[in-house]
Amino acid sequence: KNNIWPMSLAIQALSSDDVKEKLRLVQKLTSATGGTGWMHESFDVSNPKKFTRSWFCWADSLYAELVMSLTKACPSNKYHVMKWNDPKTLPGGKYAA
Repeated sequence: KNNIWPMSLAIQALSSDDVKEKLRLVQKLTSATGGTGWMHESFDVSNPKKFTRSWFCWADSLYAELVMSLTKACPSNKYHVMKWNDPKTLPGGKYAA
């Protein structure tokens, strides 16, 4: 198949410091909804109306994170990847050592 995963485009944009690249990818994602207004699991490179999963909230959530990263609502006006904390090292919780 010649499909693109919207999640990969969102991650590409979220990991970029280039605002122009982020905006280009927001525009690409917005135009790739196949007219539904929702992100999909994947879409055909030549025809966004051919897609898998009519609604895929994981991709929607990443799209929202991306859009927010371009606003003042996002801390420091930049998306930050949080440091991983192994649940075994955190106090409390059912996975605590």
